[in-house]
Amino acid sequence: MMETHEITVKHRYLNFPVKNGASKQNIRFILDGQVVQYFDLEWAEENPDFWVFTDVSKFKGKRLIIEVDTPVIEGESETSTRNLTNLAEYIHSDSIVDGETIYQEKHRPQFHFTTRRGWINDPNGLVYYNGTYHLFYQHNPFGRLWGNMHWGHATSKNLVEWKDHG
Repeated sequence: MMETHEITVKHRYLNFPVKNGASKQNIRFILDGQVVQYFDLEWAEENPDFWVFTDVSKFKGKRLIIEVDTPVIEGESETSTRNLTNLAEYIHSDSIVDGETIYQEKHRPQFHFTTRRGWINDPNGLVYYNGTYHLFYQHNPFGRLWGNMHWGHATSKNLVEWKDHG
């Protein structure tokens, strides 16, 4: 079952609600008929455990189609109109939902580099160049488990304070 929603990108972020253990749904962003981003998401129908975000500022002023493949539940037809994702529940904003609490969660390590949201793998490269340390890593910015592999980059002058470049 496919759901679509079309928006004109006016703000920097699309924020999506996540519920741990919910059915994974494939999300695609389509611009001018081409898929420009895709990821899997455990979309919360209600009471999200947390929010994830993606920066869509490079599409500002353009019409973006958001496609969501929702799983078909056994016994339902593929043409069912059941709305699993509540597409209206995402938030298009210039800020990250709950952004003021990022890096302040109770169990977040305070002495090791961590990403703003999502799961992080071991660092895959640490380079010192012209007085700056560069850390490269793999992570899933859309969930707390392995998947949706993305590369990340962070820099530091002292190996304690890090700037995450996404």
